[in-house]
Amino acid sequence: MSYSYVSKKVYKPFKLEFDAILLKMQKIMKTKYKVTMEIQLVGSGLNNCVTQDDTTGLWDLDYNIIIHKMSNDLSQSPGNLKNTIRGIIDHIKESGEHLKGYNVSFGKNSTVPITYKVKKGSKLIMSVDIAIIRYDKNCSLRLVFDKPADQYIGNEVSSKFPSDQDISTIKKNGMKSELRNRYLQKKNDKRNSKYPSYVLFNQAVNEVLQLIETHRNHSTSTHNKKEGKNMAKVSGNNHSKSQMNHHSNQSNPNNAAHRAAQNNRSNQLNPNNAQYKSGNNPKTSK
Repeated sequence: MSYSYVSKKVYKPFKLEFDAILLKMQKIMKTKYKVTMEIQLVGSGLNNCVTQDDTTGLWDLDYNIIIHKMSNDLSQSPGNLKNTIRGIIDHIKESGEHLKGYNVSFGKNSTVPITYKVKKGSKLIMSVDIAIIRYDKNCSLRLVFDKPADQYIGNEVSSKFPSDQDISTIKKNGMKSELRNRYLQKKNDKRNSKYPSYVLFNQAVNEVLQLIETHRNHSTSTHNKKEGKNMAKVSGNNHSKSQMNHHSNQSNPNNAAHRAAQNNRSNQLNPNNAQYKSGNNPKTSK
């Protein structure tokens, strides 16, 4: 199995359609069920790094629904929360206002996300995974359906999602291509087949940020070494006190030594001065 990148002009129309569907769901959940939430496109889809399976042409987008506030009833019944969200999205997509010309499946209650599949005729084109996350005592919990036990549990979100600042740093340092290359390499590495795409993308981001930091430290170290060499030229380790005083005086515009050096330089550059003539006379010059 191999992967390649999907053009933005291909995936963007689908992204816009699902953005609109989820925003409608968000509004209904707030007005009817008093649930407030934040909707985030995450991972590769957020950063123009959507990949497709080269064999099937299938690609996907990942969203997080982050719950901020909800009623006690829904809080005590996470399964009801997920089913309510899924039912509203199903109703909106069945209205026929979105993804016209495509067949969109009803939401599947997968282990973690709610999954939608989009077909053109009989050909499967793409899918969307929507995970539900809620905060609990200063940590983030991803809602997981434990099918064997037929119950919902909250798994702590262990993978840190790249921040806007992380991506901005990568772009400012001209390393976006490096990020894309590393992510695609990870997707095509068979040893990574067990990892979700968002985990591989996070790894690629962290590696590029480390590269930037290493380069920055190296540049600082090189600069400091050069500064150290320049300082050594006038340090007390290889110059007498009188030499160092003279060097300091030459750099002081209020000192006679500085004015003498400047006058000498002016005379050498003055074609009407004897110093200029002697310094540029082929017979006297070495």
